[in-house]
Amino acid sequence: MVYGAIHGNEPASATLTRQLIETLKQLPDSWRYQHQVIAIPVANPDGLLANTRGNARGVDPNRNFPTRNRINNRQFGMHPLSEPESQTLVEIKKIYPPDRILSIHQPLACIDYDGPALQISRAMAQYTDLPICRLGARPGSHGSYAGVERQIPIVTFEMRPDDHHLPPGQLWTLYGRSILAGISYPQAPPDL
Repeated sequence: MVYGAIHGNEPASATLTRQLIETLKQLPDSWRYQHQVIAIPVANPDGLLANTRGNARGVDPNRNFPTRNRINNRQFGMHPLSEPESQTLVEIKKIYPPDRILSIHQPLACIDYDGPALQISRAMAQYTDLPICRLGARPGSHGSYAGVERQIPIVTFEMRPDDHHLPPGQLWTLYGRSILAGISYPQAPPDL
């Protein structure tokens, strides 16, 4: 599973995920059959439209998951899974259980991970100049929910703050091989 724009004010994440979809269409069928990908360019459409971190109700969907470390409040939701965006990601995981999750973000310029995703992160780091960092599992986050509590490897791929100014092709040139490395690990990413 790969998704972007769970925070609507991180538009380059949606652009990069759309570029991933276009690239996947061009890869050989044999590669696509080995690496089935659920790609969601915009996990928070209302937030993207409004250019806000939160959704239409002002809740951060990436703090709305049912985790032991979650905080109930207006910013994160008064109860877990109160928001359609977080509900949708949980439902998709039930229908298509992922063996890994790549969550595309801005602006921290690093590769973070939760759960057993260190090796995937290292593979991704070979194809970009973004360093691996440990930001820690945030309260109610998808990293806490999937990575820490369910042991599904999750990588939070944080692009640079100004990357939303770049055209789609340039974003893909900067980060595409790294994203494909995260999908194809332990195999090498395909040549483009």
